[in-house]
Amino acid sequence: MTVQYQRPGNGHYVVHELSTWLCRDQVTLTGGDYDSGTVLGKVTSTGQYTQFNPTASDGSEVPAGILYTRANATDAPKDVVMTSGLTAVHGKCLVWPETITAEQQQSAMVSLRQLNIKCV
Repeated sequence: MTVQYQRPGNGHYVVHELSTWLCRDQVTLTGGDYDSGTVLGKVTSTGQYTQFNPTASDGSEVPAGILYTRANATDAPKDVVMTSGLTAVHGKCLVWPETITAEQQQSAMVSLRQLNIKCV
């Protein structure tokens, strides 16, 4: 029997959001193929978003939101929807870089809280 993997659905990490038009923004994603729930950082020089990277120094080391839908921006930047605030999320459902430490993850969750994204 072949086992198939199903990626998480759109917004699967959301516990509650105040209103979709208050809680989400359209942004430009770059740099990879990402699942819904990926924590994003904003690259200062381009204004585009990529996966949060706590060891970077280009702006993406600061959490800026959470990718709402799966998106592939490997070959070219892509417009996507991002959770940007006023939302409670399942912290265990968020997608983090593979090499993130527990301390870096905890610090990132504090930064998300400052954006009014609460991990529960």
